[in-house]
Amino acid sequence: MTITALPARSFAGGTYERLLRTRGEQLVTDVARIAEASGRGLDVDGGDDDRTRLVIALTLLAAGVPLDVVAERGGPLRSALAVLGEYSGVERYLLVHGLRVEHFHALRERLGEGAEDCD
Repeated sequence: MTITALPARSFAGGTYERLLRTRGEQLVTDVARIAEASGRGLDVDGGDDDRTRLVIALTLLAAGVPLDVVAERGGPLRSALAVLGEYSGVERYLLVHGLRVEHFHALRERLGEGAEDCD
């Protein structure tokens, strides 16, 4: 599975927080594509843009990786992920924007974090 990054101009400013607030469905579509892909691990093209970083972060969070581990580099990503609190956490954010429970299970199995219940 390869995610090809879109040019920053496609996301009106490209900041993490703005993307989380205005492009949730697009971000979640990419997370779902990763969940539905075969194989283990992630193969990501264009990992240097804001959207791709957020997709990777949301994928890891959906897989059960703790927020502190995902955002350990701090800075703007850590601050932006605070937006998830407005949705009562990452699972609710992802569900509201279209991720299905089976995607959580697939990611947790695939990325080796265990399959906790998301129901």
